[in-house]
Amino acid sequence: MMNCVTCGTPIVGADSRTKYCVTCKAEKVKEWSRTGHKRRMDTVPGAHERWLAVRVAWRYSISPELAMSMARADCEICGLPAAQNKHGKNCIDHDHVTGVVRGTLCSMCNQGIGFLKDSQAVLLKAVEYLKTHPCE
Repeated sequence: MMNCVTCGTPIVGADSRTKYCVTCKAEKVKEWSRTGHKRRMDTVPGAHERWLAVRVAWRYSISPELAMSMARADCEICGLPAAQNKHGKNCIDHDHVTGVVRGTLCSMCNQGIGFLKDSQAVLLKAVEYLKTHPCE
């Protein structure tokens, strides 16, 4: 029978690779989740940005290089530079029905389109509303 290397508790049903009891293993996983991948990402310059780009690229079926360049691009609606946006990058906008990438938007424009249900008809009604109720 093997004992946990952290607390010494006997491990039931352990094979030669088992080092931790269930409790200590859960604590190690929690600790790694809090600090581990961040520490690893901090050791290689640009690793975190690259990791995010790979995740985004996989989600939208585009290359990681395209995902990174789109995130650094200015908003296609208001022109806000990525550096001035939340988290220093812009959003990759996509059609929620087809998943097709449409372009790069700042977080405010992306949320605005989302709140208007990605509908051209609703957006045009909003434009008409603003024309009839000017705030300037």
